[in-house]
Amino acid sequence: MTLRKRTLLFSSLTLIVLLVAIYFVAVVVFQRGFAGVESDHVHADIERVRQAVNQEIDSLTASNRDYSVWDETYAYTLSPDGDYHEMIDFETLSNLNVDLFAILNREGELILSTVADPVEGDTVEAPQALRAFLVANSVLVPPLGQPKSGLMSIGGDLFLFASRPILHNDGSGPPAGTLVLGRFLDEEAIAALSDLTNLNLRLHLLSPHPAAPEVLAVIPKIVESPDGTAIHVYDRDAIGGYLLLRDINDLPAAIIG
Repeated sequence: MTLRKRTLLFSSLTLIVLLVAIYFVAVVVFQRGFAGVESDHVHADIERVRQAVNQEIDSLTASNRDYSVWDETYAYTLSPDGDYHEMIDFETLSNLNVDLFAILNREGELILSTVADPVEGDTVEAPQALRAFLVANSVLVPPLGQPKSGLMSIGGDLFLFASRPILHNDGSGPPAGTLVLGRFLDEEAIAALSDLTNLNLRLHLLSPHPAAPEVLAVIPKIVESPDGTAIHVYDRDAIGGYLLLRDINDLPAAIIG
């Protein structure tokens, strides 16, 4: 082989190696860039879910005020007789879009605890576990004029809730007690959030049931996350975004993703 041919062959091989290297570098850069864009999209979706949950809580807080700042509720809380409790029927709860209507007096005693039963189209007394939870958790009782809201986790059931002090029509006190409104956070509620956000969402309880296998890998990361979010890449074709929900005692209760 002449020197000229060897030089051309060497130059060709060098060029081929260089082109292959450039190709692989470009692929890596593109994949990293695409992954970054995809991650940004997933994080934006998580924030949309957070906003949707907060809107549900805000609507509970607004509905609560209609009944907590009312002389009728004030009088009933101080003297629980008459027909006030008959007003809190299934139609009332449906109009308020709530599943729980509960009143505690100044001593923290539960004097009314009504839960909607959509199957029967009626109301029933709240289950014992829920009644005990309401009485035992003083964190539900807000200071004068300051509503409390968040998530209650009771034996595998989740409630979004809002509580407010019971005051006169003009907002004056002293508080007669506390009104708690709650809305189940269940598969039906998650389906509504899915429709609202145009996302395919699932609710994963963290107790008493074990989390789904696809969520187990996320739990260590999400409980340590300052903003309660996590993004997990399962493979090159699957990436998941998750939002952690903490209960009123700041304990991890569920993950939406």
